Formats: sequence, C-alpha cells, structure tokens
Amino acid sequence: MIPLSHAQNRLWPADRLGTGHEACHLPLVLRHVGPLDVRALRLALTDLVARHEILRTVFPERAGVPYQQILTEASLPLPVEESGEERLTEDLRRVSAEPFDLRTGIPLRARLFSLPGGSHVLLVVLHRIAADEDSLSLLLTGLREAYAARRDGAPPCWKPLPVQYADFALWQREVLGDLRDPDSLLSRQLGEWSAALAGLPQRLALPADRPGPARWHSPAGSVRFKVGAALHRDLLDLGRGSRATLFMVLHAALAALLTQLGAGEDIPVGSPVTGRADEVLEGVVGCFTNTLVIRSDTADKPSFRELLARVRERVLFAYAHGDVPFGLLAEEIAPASAAARAPLVQVLLSLRTERAQEPAGEPEFTREEPARRTAPAELDLAFTQRRAGDGTPQGMTAVLTYAADRFDHPTAQSLAGELHTLLRTVVREPLPPPGTEELLGPEQRGPVAAAEAEGPGSRMRRSRRERLGHRREEVAAAPGEGPGEDLRAAAAARARPPATPLESSLCRILAEVLAVAEVAPEDDFFELGGDSLLGMRVLSRVRARLGIELGVCALFDAPTATGLAEAFTRAEQDADDDERGEEPPGRQPCGEGPRA
Repeated sequence: MIPLSHAQNRLWPADRLGTGHEACHLPLVLRHVGPLDVRALRLALTDLVARHEILRTVFPERAGVPYQQILTEASLPLPVEESGEERLTEDLRRVSAEPFDLRTGIPLRARLFSLPGGSHVLLVVLHRIAADEDSLSLLLTGLREAYAARRDGAPPCWKPLPVQYADFALWQREVLGDLRDPDSLLSRQLGEWSAALAGLPQRLALPADRPGPARWHSPAGSVRFKVGAALHRDLLDLGRGSRATLFMVLHAALAALLTQLGAGEDIPVGSPVTGRADEVLEGVVGCFTNTLVIRSDTADKPSFRELLARVRERVLFAYAHGDVPFGLLAEEIAPASAAARAPLVQVLLSLRTERAQEPAGEPEFTREEPARRTAPAELDLAFTQRRAGDGTPQGMTAVLTYAADRFDHPTAQSLAGELHTLLRTVVREPLPPPGTEELLGPEQRGPVAAAEAEGPGSRMRRSRRERLGHRREEVAAAPGEGPGEDLRAAAAARARPPATPLESSLCRILAEVLAVAEVAPEDDFFELGGDSLLGMRVLSRVRARLGIELGVCALFDAPTATGLAEAFTRAEQDADDDERGEEPPGRQPCGEGPRA
C-alpha cells in the first residue's frame, strides 16, 4: 500500500468527518472566447488525468488507515451547462462546493458553462489532497498544450514525468523517518520546533468585532489595496540594508501593526510555502504545500531595523526546519486545538512574484480568480509583487481575506489602511546599505514627509544617485586613479564573465530560477526579483546538479553566484579543518533557532 503524505494525512480526517470540505477544494476557472472544440477539450482533460497519477488516485482505507490507490485509467466527464454573466458566480460556487467521495472517486471534476455570445467558462475543481496552488498553474499550462494538440488531431508531445506524487510520499516517509525514532530527521526537527515555539500564545487578541474563534465554514470577505512602484522599491531597499528579503520586511511590518493594535508582543504568523524542494518535483501535480510558523518578538519597543533583524532570524530558522509538516507540528505543540479551525496561527502571510513575460499571442484559455467563499484563517494577507523582465519592481497588490464571523468589512478596511500607512512609515528610517553612509548628508538622516511618491526613502535614494552620478562624471572626466576607482571596479566586476566552471553553473541556475536570459556572477539574486521561495529552489538545484549542499542561510548572506561559490569553498575548508580536529576562528552557525 502507498501511504499518504503527511500533508494528505492532515486533510483526510476533515474529509471523512465532513468538516470544512469547501476549504479543501481548489477551483480553477478558465475563460474561453470564440469557437470552442468541446471534443478536443474533453480529450485534453483526459490527457492531464493520464499524465498525473494523483489525478486518478482514490483513497480507500484498511483497518481505519487510508492509503493511495492509483487507478490504471479514469474517465473525467465534462457536463456542459448553460449560464449567464449575472449568475455565473453563483453557478461556480455551487459546483465548487459539491463534495468529493475520496474513497471511490477521483479528486477532480470539471464543468463547462456555455455563455451567451459563444464564450465559455471551464471550471476544474480539485481536492487539496491531490493538488496545491502551484498545481493549478501546472494544469493550466498542460491544458493549453494538450488542447492545442488535440484540436490539431494529435496527442500532446510531453516528456514522461521523472517521478509522480506517490514517489514523493514514499520518499518523504523514508527521508523524514519515524517519529518514534529519536534520531530521525523528523524527530530532531520537531524537537527544535518545540523548543522554538515553547510558550506560544494560544490565541492572539486580534482587533475583531466579535469574540471567539472563527468557524470552519466561516464566510470570507476581502479587502484589496495596492502598493505603488515607488514604495515597492523603498521596501526592497529597506530590506537590502538589513540583508532581509521583501517577505521579511512585510512580515516585520505585520507583526508591528498587530502589536500596535493590542495583539501582544509574541506574534505567530503562518506562511504557506511550496514543498517542491527538489527540482525533479517542479512539474508534478500534488499536495506539496506546507505552512511554516514564524514567531516574531516585538518586546522592548525595538526600532524597525531591530525588529527586522529578529524576523530575519525567525524566517531563516523556519526555512531551515521546513521538513516538519504543519499538521504534525500542530499535534505536538497544541494537541488540544489540532482539530480546530486554526491551530498555532490565526493569521497567514504570503508573497508571490509575477514577472512580466513577452506576449506570445492570445492564449486559448485565460485564468480568472474565483471569489473565496470560506476564509483560510481569521486574517489572510496575500501580497503579489510585479517585476519587469529585468527585475525592476513595478508595485504590489495585496488581498486581505478575513473571517466574516469575526470581522466586519469596515474593520478589515481599517486594518488594510493601517498596514499600508505603516509600510509608508517604515521606509522613512534611513537604512543605507553598508558602506554608503558617507554618501548621506545629515539632512538625509532626519525624519521628513509621508507622501509615497516623494517620501524620504525616495529622496534619500535620489540624493544617493545624484551623488553617485557626480562621481561617475568624475570618472569619465579623469580616468585612472581617483574617487571613481571603486565604482569602476564594481561595474567591471558585475560585467565580468564567470571566472570558474562553478561560477558559470551557478549563474545558469540563478537565471533559470529567475526566468531571465542571463545572470552575471555579481548580480544580486534578490535585486533581480528573487524571494525566499525561489531561493529554496536555487539551493535545491545546486544540490541536485552540482552535488553541493549549502545551508539555507547561504543565499541570504551571499546572494550572488560569486558569493555562493565562495561559501562552498569556505564550507569545504571548514570540513577539512574538522577532519584535522581544528576549529576555524569566528565560525558562527547560522539558523541556530530563535529565542523562545
């Protein structure tokens, strides 16, 4: 029997007990305008079911223990139903809410809605036991390819997947080991999590309109707001000055806001992350997502720089211990509430990146975001940052989804507005990158105006650019030694080709993960649009292709191909010193774990 993965095990009881089934459903809504070949669409859906074993897997049980049973083949009916724009939203919600019987039926269904004027909307609903948010993107890409091929009378030309989700479930059990074994990776990481989360508050005093926990079926409301490109750049600059990612900056701001609103000084927030840590899993549909608990300490009235340093430490710890499934962590830390609506955390924060792509003609199907019917947490804050092809920040959108049985819409609007104001406020504290303080006069170090487009961060950055511009003019006017020598050396270093085969390989991996044409050895991964999740993907590819094991801190401390190559060289030297029984001076392990 193929066991369930740890993430699937957490979803199985909710399905069997009939609790929270709508929250376990993932809808994919695709609009098609113009003539539609319904036969080709049916065949394309069948192609997807044949390609991904998890889409034709049922979950029977033996002696009360569920397992995965992969069907050799499975049909996917595609009923066609007439609808209209005015009632389409309700039709989508109705079909999305229909329950699955995982014991006997596949975790996937589809419905095609025919609209006046000849357009269609395809609804594909998956159970979370078989898919995650990243899986929806994979399915959309696969459906476009398969439909185009079937419309032309041929099956899609796909390379076979190297592994399937069942392989991952077996691998996960083997690598993590048994919880009863104190020496297993699972036991060790769980013990470190237990120490890190000791004394975690059972509930945050959120500024809600009604008391009590949110129900499993809490209706969802949402508030949207935008962060302009100027503020987006300022926030990135702010993080760069503290060796922190944009996600860390947003996390610190959220923790600060919750403390200001009376939630206390010990703020646990959940962060959904992809579990596709290995490159071989990137094309596989399945339930990979995990939730990391990031505990922020806002005690003693820290400056934002100090708070950001604390958050950075906690985030790095969480990523370094990300193998422990959230469900197991909840059972270990808060067994009494493990079956509750939101064990350990009531607030979620996520950040994803959209990079502008060159247009490649009109797609056959365009994705539409369905309105959430149930809230995943009492507060769920989801940021999406937009980047140009070269990594230039273009602004962010944010959606605050709230549990409507706890919050009224005006309260959620106020929370979103307070956070936006706080983000504009924190960039006022001058945080120049190390080594550039001399470029700032005293007038740039003091507090000034609050306007987003002309905030102090923007002025400080512009002043820095102006001064650098003058120095560049000096370089052009008087080449050779002088005040611009360092700038010329830095520019030359960034433009130079890779110096070693290792640097060359690292540059290729960084470019692939960032989906850009080229990355130079000195290009900063985060400046080009990298984030924490993409960073984990980089480390995975480095491990898989080069056989190099780098710690989770490596990319944050040295976010360039040159820096990673140097980190590997130092790690080799440390290993040699260990073999000789020597202790390198000043060695400081990273990610030892946050303070309890």
